[in-house]
Amino acid sequence: MKTTKILQTLFFLLSGLLMSASLVFAWFIITFSTDEIIIDVGTLELDVAFFWANDANLDGVLDGGFTPIETMPFEEVFIPGQIYTFRITATNTGTVDGNLTLSVEDILMTSPGVENMLVFGYNDPTSGSPVQTPVPSGPLTLFSDYLMDAEETLTFDFTISVSTQMTSSVGSETITFTAFLIRLDQIAFN
Repeated sequence: MKTTKILQTLFFLLSGLLMSASLVFAWFIITFSTDEIIIDVGTLELDVAFFWANDANLDGVLDGGFTPIETMPFEEVFIPGQIYTFRITATNTGTVDGNLTLSVEDILMTSPGVENMLVFGYNDPTSGSPVQTPVPSGPLTLFSDYLMDAEETLTFDFTISVSTQMTSSVGSETITFTAFLIRLDQIAFN
């Protein structure tokens, strides 16, 4: 009989404690509820395409249009005096602005001195000024920090000119551009 009374008392105490906890929880839910807060985070996305200019005699005067380069590696035999024209299109398909940087990474040469035979030519999209730069034996940044708005497309044309001073001493040598690095970084807001 004592055992049932102890169990009944214990049951009432536990029931009361559970009911009190439920009431306190309900009170907090009712008094501290808010509407949803939705924060959309912007995205940075970049679509890039690489093209080869239609220039039958490779004199830098284009015959019209560009052909997409879809298979890699892209290989071409460079001949003294020729000018090879390329185009890169980059579209910021994201929802926020960014800073665009384009560089040529890992330029590999079979012998020193070959790089002096090639020159990159282009108009810097950040300043609009023309640039002529020899191909270095290391990475080359063509431009950086170009402000690219969301949904903007940048068309970047550049040439690789082969020196007329190229002689048979550099015959059978190769220069390999292993990668063009195109990076879009989010702009920091202060």
